[in-house]
Amino acid sequence: MRALTIDNERAAIREDVPSPELREGWALVRPSSVLITPNDLGSSSELRIPGRRFVGIVEQCEDPDLVGTRVVGESDLVDPDSELARRGLARHDPSRRVLGSSEAPGCLADLVAIPLSNLCVVPGVIDDEYAVLAGELSAALHVARLERVANKTYVSVIGADLLALLCAQLMTSQNASVRLVTTNASRLELCAKWGIRHRDLDHVGRRADQDIVIDTSTEPGSLETALRMTRPRGAIILCDSGSPIGSAELDLVAQRELRILGSRAGPISDGIRALTSGTLDLSGLVTKRVRFDDLPTELHVLRDPDQISILVRMD
Repeated sequence: MRALTIDNERAAIREDVPSPELREGWALVRPSSVLITPNDLGSSSELRIPGRRFVGIVEQCEDPDLVGTRVVGESDLVDPDSELARRGLARHDPSRRVLGSSEAPGCLADLVAIPLSNLCVVPGVIDDEYAVLAGELSAALHVARLERVANKTYVSVIGADLLALLCAQLMTSQNASVRLVTTNASRLELCAKWGIRHRDLDHVGRRADQDIVIDTSTEPGSLETALRMTRPRGAIILCDSGSPIGSAELDLVAQRELRILGSRAGPISDGIRALTSGTLDLSGLVTKRVRFDDLPTELHVLRDPDQISILVRMD
């Protein structure tokens, strides 16, 4: 089968990649659209097939009613018999594999193998271009549930990625004072279009007055910024830190009695339900559209800070 591979940051389409085998309890899905973000490029030098977010058609599985249906899928591959999975904590299983990593082939291929339990059927009213956002949207919904933002005076989202933008929009529907803070001018313009409060991070004070700070940034120093923005006994929701926690940061946590919460992902079915509601403005989140055959020469555009995500048409 065809698949896009990355090896030492070099992307190429190979025609001779072995097709995945169908296993009990799994499905083979033919992706029709794949969403790629800068996070999918990663920093690994190992050969892999990238891609975590897809919408596609079930081609083979043991459930005949599911064959031919359009689906999205969760990217975490977990043994359902593991201890954490039995306790409802499958997403936190340290032995889980993730689509698009060196441990599990991703969905930039003719076929992807995925457990049936990971799949969610996409209603016909949702276009592919929006369905591929379901995974990131479910992660943003999970963040929004970790802390009550309604009636909080000051809530800030630090970041410029897709997750930050979705968090800001979702939380603004619960509290109009929520703002996105970033140095990325294009993201500030998008927030202005959406009617969401926003501020250049370089102009934001570190006055320890924020009730909740959501940090999705992987930039060095982002965690320290979040800590210095948060009021005593406030909360920080950490989605993906690029900063180690040192003694200075721990001192701030102790002195201000701060709570730091981690956040990974939520059920992808939540993302589909949110898409079905029609209450979200998702315009502007896909910043480039390319054909699969053209992807090797176009993938570099994700290094451009103005790009949020690429929609790859597989057919």
